[in-house]
Amino acid sequence: MPASPHICGEFSFRAQTEACRRKEIARFNRLTLLGAPNTIRRMRTRRIALWIVSIGFGLVSTAGTVIIFGSDLNRFWTNFLFIGDLPILLFIGYGSLAFIWLDLILQTQYLRN
Repeated sequence: MPASPHICGEFSFRAQTEACRRKEIARFNRLTLLGAPNTIRRMRTRRIALWIVSIGFGLVSTAGTVIIFGSDLNRFWTNFLFIGDLPILLFIGYGSLAFIWLDLILQTQYLRN
């Protein structure tokens, strides 16, 4: 009988699912024991970079918006929602935009779907 492309080989359905389950458990244990510290370290580094770049992009974009429109922060300190709300709302908007795209690019899996 030719070899099956399925990872678990040629067994009855029940034996095949049991063999697959055992192989997946063994694979998970190998990955957890051998590769997890490096993977966790890399993910942590990417997530820290995500936060730093998002906050930096939000700050720079907010300052750029204020400068491009020829304003200053004194004119932005309105009382729309609370005092100082417009620069904070700009910062949140730009930062969240950067966060969403960087999460996709860096694959940090904060936003899973």
